[in-house]
Amino acid sequence: MTTRDRRDALVLWFFVAFFALFASGRLGSSDAGEQLRAAVVLTGTGSLGTDAPPAAGWFQAPNGRYYEPHDLGNLLLMLPAATLGTIVSAKPIADQVASPPVIGRVLGSLSCAFLAALACVWLYELLVFYTPPRTAFLMALAFPCATIFFAYARVAWDVLGACAMMCGVLYYSLAYLRDGGARRSAFMLAGTFGAALTFRYSLAPFLTPAAGYILWSGRSSARTAVAAAVLFALILAPTFAYNFVRTGSLLRPATASTEYLAGANALTGSLPHGAYGLLFSPNRGLFVFSPVLLAALAVPFVVNRFVAEQRVVVAAYGLGAAAYFLLIAKMTAWGVFGWGPRYLVPILPVIFVMACFTALTVTPGARRLIFVTAVVSAVMTFPTAVVNWSLATTTWPEALDPDARLPYQQIAAWKAFGLGLKGQSLPVPADAVGDPARASTAQFPDLLIARLTRRLIAHD
Repeated sequence: MTTRDRRDALVLWFFVAFFALFASGRLGSSDAGEQLRAAVVLTGTGSLGTDAPPAAGWFQAPNGRYYEPHDLGNLLLMLPAATLGTIVSAKPIADQVASPPVIGRVLGSLSCAFLAALACVWLYELLVFYTPPRTAFLMALAFPCATIFFAYARVAWDVLGACAMMCGVLYYSLAYLRDGGARRSAFMLAGTFGAALTFRYSLAPFLTPAAGYILWSGRSSARTAVAAAVLFALILAPTFAYNFVRTGSLLRPATASTEYLAGANALTGSLPHGAYGLLFSPNRGLFVFSPVLLAALAVPFVVNRFVAEQRVVVAAYGLGAAAYFLLIAKMTAWGVFGWGPRYLVPILPVIFVMACFTALTVTPGARRLIFVTAVVSAVMTFPTAVVNWSLATTTWPEALDPDARLPYQQIAAWKAFGLGLKGQSLPVPADAVGDPARASTAQFPDLLIARLTRRLIAHD
């Protein structure tokens, strides 16, 4: 094993241990819970559909059956966890669908945490192209510690998978351009991009042209380009089939149906209001929650200092991410509940990499300023690492208002942290009182290892 291989292995195991340590072991959103439920349905019945909706929000397809409306990625990611939960549970499958086994919930959450570790490894490998390994490692560590990524990585939100895969897309795009269009990099680019769309199909109209441009820019052989395109199509084939079953169209997902886009999800919002809210509003703004990302705004002024492949990747994915951002800004529910702007998480790696490239090219004085913003960002991110931020903020009415004039989400999370230090728990939701696994998530700290320790002590 070479020195580089040993170093890469250490980085991988560090991030696996890091996310295992901070994993909450819970499903932090109803979307993730429904995707696990759909995985249990598939495991137990061999079908993704049901004759009656097992929970609110399931989508009725033209064939009369009901399906979970979100994309396929999280369902497939949690399928092994659902399968194991089904095997070890003694409950009838109907009861497991109604309330997925605890082991399935825990392992489903850990699946997302380990995917987050892989995302950070990809970022490290990307950055080590341009900076010494120690600096690359610290910058990759800043991705969870200084951005909103950490809040979602710990608790299995459906936006996480696309975000993680986009880290791979960026890494393999740069590797592909650097090595002159090598077949392996082309295939890995196609594979990770196909996986990203499997998790977040709505990225397709905006980032597919970007990935295609990267493939063309690498000047690979026609055979390699065609093979990569075929691989991409094969990876997306299950998504196309899932779309067709639910909507009657290969290209239209259930989340783009007339019923789903009605009300809060309608694209009828004010674009300037949504754009300001997503980036700068006190209670949802990306740059308020992660000030270090402000460095990405300097790209137009320093892009001439980037190396050739950096310019190509930043231009291609930056334009695609900007177009996706405008779509989200147009949504009536641009500020839907989450830690900061949840819907921007899939394109967060693009913004983060732009900020990193800026930091590597600016003057030492400007670099120190970026470091200060990184420290501030890490401080603001810290509560989400140890408290149940979603429970803290949903029990604080002002935190639910995306247009609030104060950062109530931050305030709620810090108050929860203060309560935890005093040995006090958060309020347990009424629908979780009878579920010990869910009720325990109100305790401090919100870590799986802490809950397991408390349980062992209680049974000692």
